[in-house]
Amino acid sequence: MQELLIIYGVLGIITITAQYFLYQTNTKNSFYYLNLAIALVLAFIAFTSFPSNDTILKLLAVVFALIGVAAIYFKSTSDQPMLPKIMLTISILASFALLFF
Repeated sequence: MQELLIIYGVLGIITITAQYFLYQTNTKNSFYYLNLAIALVLAFIAFTSFPSNDTILKLLAVVFALIGVAAIYFKSTSDQPMLPKIMLTISILASFALLFF
């Protein structure tokens, strides 16, 4: 159980660092993709941690992963620079919430 806490702690530190660099003024594309990778990994961990008959929580994990993917799409098509950042943040925080509750 302690190993899982260490893994969550490392993922949390990596996430906080990636989110910090995402919200800088001149954000490169690599930070968007790093945050997307974190969101997809967290959604995958959340998806696989639920039993097979708990379809609502599994569906929520997939929805949060799709929000992260949609954020990259909106980054390329939208002229609002804050929308994709907020969508990635929601995707990451919601996936973390699924892991802990």
